[in-house]
Amino acid sequence: TLLQVDPRKRPTIHTLVENIEDLAIGNDIGLNEPLTFLFNTNETTSSTNPTTSAPAGNPSAASARAPVAGNNPSSNAGVSSYIPSSIKGLNTSGKSWMKSIIDTSSKVINEGVQQVKQTLATNVPTNFTAGTSSTAGGHHHHHFEVDLSYITSKVIVMATPRDNPSELSGRQSAELIRDLLDTKHPQSYMLFSLDQHNRGHQSYRKELFHNRVIDLPLCDEKYSPRLVDLLCFCHNISSFLLESSSNTAVLHCSDGRNQIAYGTCALIAYHGIFQQVDHIVRYYESRRCAHPFLTLSQKRYIQYLCDLSCGIIEKPHFNELILKTINLSPVPLFNRERNGCRPFVDVFNQDHKKIFSTYQEPNKLRVFCATDGVCLIPLNIPFNGDLTIHVSHAPVGLSLQAHDGGIRICELTINSNFCTLNHSELSYSRYELDGIDQTEKYPPSFRLTLDTISSKKISTTD
Repeated sequence: TLLQVDPRKRPTIHTLVENIEDLAIGNDIGLNEPLTFLFNTNETTSSTNPTTSAPAGNPSAASARAPVAGNNPSSNAGVSSYIPSSIKGLNTSGKSWMKSIIDTSSKVINEGVQQVKQTLATNVPTNFTAGTSSTAGGHHHHHFEVDLSYITSKVIVMATPRDNPSELSGRQSAELIRDLLDTKHPQSYMLFSLDQHNRGHQSYRKELFHNRVIDLPLCDEKYSPRLVDLLCFCHNISSFLLESSSNTAVLHCSDGRNQIAYGTCALIAYHGIFQQVDHIVRYYESRRCAHPFLTLSQKRYIQYLCDLSCGIIEKPHFNELILKTINLSPVPLFNRERNGCRPFVDVFNQDHKKIFSTYQEPNKLRVFCATDGVCLIPLNIPFNGDLTIHVSHAPVGLSLQAHDGGIRICELTINSNFCTLNHSELSYSRYELDGIDQTEKYPPSFRLTLDTISSKKISTTD
C-alpha cells in the first residue's frame, strides 16, 4: 500500500505505527529492546541484553517460574514471595503464547459443531438457531446466542453459559459451548469462572465440562479492585497456559462484560504486551467488539501492571504508608452559591469496610471557597494494601446519621504499592477519577493529590 503514486492513498503514519506494533508483537520483538540478531555471536551486549544482566529494579528481567498461589490470599505478605518472580518469569516465557495475539482469532470455531455459524472473523457473537417445537406454519425456532470471542489464540472470553437457556431468554447453552470447546480444544481447555458465587447456585454443572472448571472470582465494577486478587488471578491463569502449548483458558462472567474485560486486560498488562492501558482497552474492544466499561480505578490497577511488567516502576515494596493529606485543587464548586464546597472524606479498607471518616455536623465542617485555591484535608491514616476514598460535599441540613447522603465529589481506589520509595505523591486529574458526573462543578485543571509517607520514615524520625 506504500507504493501508491497518489500520496493521498498512502497509509497515515498512525496506521504504519500500528502495523509495526502488530508485527513486533507477532514476532516477539520488543520495540524498546536492541535487535540482538544484528550482532555477531561473539559480540558482547551485556549492557543491554536483558538475558545477561538487568537492573535490580526491573521486574521484567528473566527468573525462575514461581509456584501457583492460592485463589484467596489473605495478606500482602503471602503475595510478596511470588509477585516479583512471577512478573519476571512469565513476562518472558509468557510471550511465547501471547505473541499470537493478533493472528488466529478469525480462524477457529467453524469445524465440528454444525449448528454454530462462524462469524468470529469479525468477532461478532455467533448465533445458533435450532428448530424444536412445531407450530401451525411448520417449526418454531429457539434462538440461542453463543457469546464467545477469541481475545488471543489461547484466551477465550464469554458470558457464563446456562444449563437451561430456554428458561432465560438470550442466554447461551452450556451443552453447545461444551461441544464447541471439546471440538476445537479437546482435553486442553479450562474454564475460569470470574463470577461471585454468593448469588445462590451455579448456572451450570461443572461435570458438564468434564470438571475442567476453576472458580477464580474477580470483583465487578460495583466493588473496588484488589491488587492481591488481580495478581493471583493473572499468575494462576498464566501458570495454566504455560503448562502446555495447547492449553486454552476460557474466562466467563455472568453478563460477559466487566469482569472478563478487567481480568483479560490485566492479563495482557501482566505480560508487558502493551505499555499503556488505553492501548490494551482498544485492542480488547477490537477483539470482543464490545466496550469493556472499566472503571477508572480498574484502569489504574491495569496500568500499574503495565508499569510493573515493563520495568517502568519499582518492584512492590509492601511497606505500610501513612496517608497524610488529600488536596483538591482548584476548589470544586458544590454549594448553592457555586463558589466552594464543604468536603468530607470516607475511607474504606480492602474488605470494603469503612475505617475512617472526617465527617461532622455540616455547621462544623469547614467551607472552602474558590479564593482559597485548594482544599487541604488532613487524614494521617496508616494503610498497607488497597484503600478506597470517597470525597463528598455536605449540604446544609445533612444529619450526622444520614451523612452517606452527601453529594459525591469524586472517588478512587489506590494501593500502597502505587507509591514508590522515590515518589510518595499520587496525583490524578478529574478524567482519572470515578464518581464525577457534573463536570461544570469542577475547574478545568481540577486534580486530587494524595500525600503519603512511609511509616518507617516516621519511626526513624521519632
